Amino acid sequence: MTCAVLVLTGCGQESPDASSAESPPTSPSDPGGSSGSAAAVTALTVRQVGGLTGLDETSTVTADVAASGELFAMAAMLPPPARGGLEQAPCCDRVTYLVRVDHGDGVTRYTTWDGAGGPVHELAMAVLEVAGRG
Repeated sequence: MTCAVLVLTGCGQESPDASSAESPPTSPSDPGGSSGSAAAVTALTVRQVGGLTGLDETSTVTADVAASGELFAMAAMLPPPARGGLEQAPCCDRVTYLVRVDHGDGVTRYTTWDGAGGPVHELAMAVLEVAGRG
């Protein structure tokens, strides 16, 4: 007998691992989705979208930015993006953060949102702070 469990969270509640709603990798040469070593990371991009105001802003950190080494090391430590996972509750005025990690093997993409917590959210907030938007 097979049993499936569906977990729904309401507005204002967070899932135990909110970073599990991350998108799958987009590069066929990166099947595991890991962003590789810190030296292999070449750029980090965070696109902020959503909220009641319709925010749509993009911030990028490349190797020529003073704090890029620390951010690239954070990106290299991210787990592979989850396949599937819990979706964000659409009822709330939340900003979604689309995180792109460019590295020697291609591109790995993650998605997180306001209040999600976890390593992807921490990286997104750090990139925005370095870019002057945090």
